[in-house]
Amino acid sequence: MVAIDGSEAARAAASVGIEIARGQSMAIRGLYVVDLALVMDPYADCQAELGSVGEWHSRTDLIARLQRRGEEVLDWLSAQCRRAGVRSSAEVILGRVPEMVCQRAAEAALLAVGRFGHGHTAARRHLGANFRTVSHRAPCPFVSSGFEARPLRRLLVAYNASERARRVLTWALRLQRSLPADIVVLIVRQSDRDAVEQWAQDARERLTDSASSRCDFVVRDGEPVAEILAAAAESKADCVLMGGYRHTAAVGWLVSSTTKGVLKRLALPVLVA
Repeated sequence: MVAIDGSEAARAAASVGIEIARGQSMAIRGLYVVDLALVMDPYADCQAELGSVGEWHSRTDLIARLQRRGEEVLDWLSAQCRRAGVRSSAEVILGRVPEMVCQRAAEAALLAVGRFGHGHTAARRHLGANFRTVSHRAPCPFVSSGFEARPLRRLLVAYNASERARRVLTWALRLQRSLPADIVVLIVRQSDRDAVEQWAQDARERLTDSASSRCDFVVRDGEPVAEILAAAAESKADCVLMGGYRHTAAVGWLVSSTTKGVLKRLALPVLVA
């Protein structure tokens, strides 16, 4: 599913989602939410969402304008899907963004969503409020883009042999086979040198013979966020894959401080599984 509001970050995320869908033979379901919180707030600045339009005269008029804006944005998404040969459907709904996105993503294999929105074009380290909620409550893995999306040809996997890291490596292998792409497995060493060898061995055992021939291992010492960012730059990664903590009761994800730090500071797409 692609949740899109027309912002630069959301369009970048949509491009990544379309590329993954094409490789995985998936269909895209586009969603534009007419934000009820925005509509109901008399002091909200709707201009960034609507673009260059005139003044609205009532709440009903504002909703109608936002619906038309949603149709325009979804037309763009549908055109991108047709160009890529990906089947798609689209929906404009009224509601609160996090609730509607999570509800509609319940049956999705992957959610693509921007992480800055219209209100943070200048403050690019400030995650959008809707994204922060979605990132903790999404019922499926999600890929989120900042302001940079390019063909996924090199994937950086942050790995520590945890269950969540193994989920991420599984996603990397799926993408490698379908895109195709090379994998860089990053292990950040903080103290235990024996653990590094164990983690690397665990990753190697999970890689197929064909995958291991197109996989590099990188070990770095230091603070995880800084080392992930540095490794992404040095390896010329197109996407970083990281683990999320699965909610059992809430059927969602908990984003760790490391993942959140990378999401704030990296312009590239990040896939959380």
